[in-house]
Amino acid sequence: MILLDEKQECFMVGLFLAGKSLGANTVDDLQESTRELNEVVELNDAVFMSDVDTIAKMPSGEFAVAMMYSGDASRAAVENDKVKYFIPEEGASIWMDSFVVSRDSGDSEAANEFINFMHKPEIAAASSSFVGFATPNELALPILDKSNPELRGDEALYPDQLVRERCGSLAITPELDTAMNRSWKALHNGAGLVLSSDDAD
Repeated sequence: MILLDEKQECFMVGLFLAGKSLGANTVDDLQESTRELNEVVELNDAVFMSDVDTIAKMPSGEFAVAMMYSGDASRAAVENDKVKYFIPEEGASIWMDSFVVSRDSGDSEAANEFINFMHKPEIAAASSSFVGFATPNELALPILDKSNPELRGDEALYPDQLVRERCGSLAITPELDTAMNRSWKALHNGAGLVLSSDDAD
């Protein structure tokens, strides 16, 4: 089993397994999440991998199951008919990629123009088709309905309302983040991984 080497994503899995809802979670909730994750790691010889390494490993058949971002998993399933992507019954995290402009940008006007360009419906639709990820751009959806109905019909990428209600995001407070960092190091040590100096800071 592969677990994404992303602490927030993994602790959300633990919260789902512990029967906790996402939102205003406490340190006690996190401790329950950690216990669930420890059990997953120990019982399944789970390893932590980056999303890039997971994409490379999963289609090979070396691992039976992996935690992946939806777009990566969908593409892996397209490239290998032995791979299937699904959202667990317990739920999953809601995530998004974002465009940002650095405060140190030498040309913020050009950067904003690029962001506006990427938000054009036809560009957002083309980008979605190219990377195999869902788009939140509602004006791009009718374009995708015609240009890439297979992508739009993928229920793993565009889940219905009932599935979305099982998913959520984790609200991180400073206290929760500190506890999460401590538990994350313990989980990695339990999985037999050596922490880098950056991880130990």
